[in-house]
Amino acid sequence: MSAKALYARPLALRQLYTDAGTVIRRGQREAAAAYQENSR
Repeated sequence: MSAKALYARPLALRQLYTDAGTVIRRGQREAAAAYQENSR
């Protein structure tokens, strides 16, 4: 294992988690908006 590989993996993982978190938050926001529309 090279040091570069060890460094690149956490970076890629963090990017993956960031992307996943963004998708999840967007889904929650859309779900909340749909719920407010439906509850009106």
